[in-house]
Amino acid sequence: MCSSALVEDIYRIFGKDVTSQRLVLLGRLGVLTVAIVAMLITINPRGTILELVGFAWAGFGAAFGPIIILSLFWRKFTSTGALAGMLTGVVVVGIWGNIDALASVMYEIVPGFADARWCPLSCL
Repeated sequence: MCSSALVEDIYRIFGKDVTSQRLVLLGRLGVLTVAIVAMLITINPRGTILELVGFAWAGFGAAFGPIIILSLFWRKFTSTGALAGMLTGVVVVGIWGNIDALASVMYEIVPGFADARWCPLSCL
């Protein structure tokens, strides 16, 4: 799935007409890339699978939650503000979740969601 998403969704946006042989090659490279990233994640067995999944969902929620809410209720919401909010949410979750003193205080989605919500307001 990851390989298909990488090739079909991302490469076709930037690529022009692509041959089927090139798509197969890119798909295989995508599988290899995803496998290498997965192996790198498992090298540092810092926590349980549940903690890793919780961290991933925090990043996902902080990136897309505020964007969905703001796009529904704010007519002046722009694509630049959406991108800034997504990046801010992911960065805050990444930093908060990797600093033990902060991670022990609260779940990283809370500050990530709050920061991602306010960033588009300041990026106008």
